[in-house]
Amino acid sequence: MNSIEKNRECTINARTMMILPIHYGNQIYSRIIQLDGEFLSPYKPTCIIKMNCLDNGSSFEGRVSSSRHILGCYQKVPIIINSENQMYYFPTASPEQADCIWINPIYIDKIKPLDKKIISVLFKNKQIMKIPVSSHTFKKQMHKTMELRDKKTQKNRENEGNIFYFEQNNARNSERISERITSSTYGSFSEAVRKHEGMKPYK
Repeated sequence: MNSIEKNRECTINARTMMILPIHYGNQIYSRIIQLDGEFLSPYKPTCIIKMNCLDNGSSFEGRVSSSRHILGCYQKVPIIINSENQMYYFPTASPEQADCIWINPIYIDKIKPLDKKIISVLFKNKQIMKIPVSSHTFKKQMHKTMELRDKKTQKNRENEGNIFYFEQNNARNSERISERITSSTYGSFSEAVRKHEGMKPYK
């Protein structure tokens, strides 16, 4: 498999709603559900998540550590792949389990319990999927993901405010420096003219 094929088969984007495992012979592949279609990948769901974390500037372990720090919880934490593109995903089970599904909650419209450990999920594109997880666990994971998104958004706003303040200070400092340079240059030039023309300096 060449690098182009590999990238195409493991890359997800802002329109990726869900990554779920499917058995293909004795291997576990991924069914990647997009807002406008789907495709198969020969990689496991968590492997795809890990590769896309790296593509977006951090390791999976780094994303997990960040989520744990922000949320203050440690089990089945959601992760941020790309906050600007709203790529937040939560696992329905331990990420290392073969049946783990990764879901972006921003595309979920409604959920409906079908059994103690099965729910029906209606996505915003009207697609319905059955997911083997309890309603309680699913709602808890959704809540953690939205909390992570809200806290990350708030932190981004604070950082933007700090950057604006820093830029404003830099601009003011630059103006002061420019004024000093201009004043110093003008004074030196004026002094040189006065000396050349035999003029007395201003008092």
